[in-house]
Amino acid sequence: MSNASKVIRVLPIKQLKGQRLGEALVRIGWLTNAQVHQGLEEQKAKRAKGEEMQLGEVLAELGLITDNVCNLVLAAQEGNEQLYKMVASELERDGVSLVREYFPQ
Repeated sequence: MSNASKVIRVLPIKQLKGQRLGEALVRIGWLTNAQVHQGLEEQKAKRAKGEEMQLGEVLAELGLITDNVCNLVLAAQEGNEQLYKMVASELERDGVSLVREYFPQ
């Protein structure tokens, strides 16, 4: 499935703030629990080989997320509404469909 055919649920930041990356990616509809688990297993295998990588890096390496999708979630986790809105707009320009459940003031 191409990224252009995926849909992101743009949720209120308070629903994503402080959540783990994998949980937030599932909540916005970008990944399934199975895909997050795949990323976690790959991260674990890399650590066993002495290679330290953040989950976002592993998911990107697996082709499951893009930088902008990761940035959207990271902005929400930090409560940065301005960056959240900006990245959502960039994703929309890139052809990703957004279901807006959140309309910032």
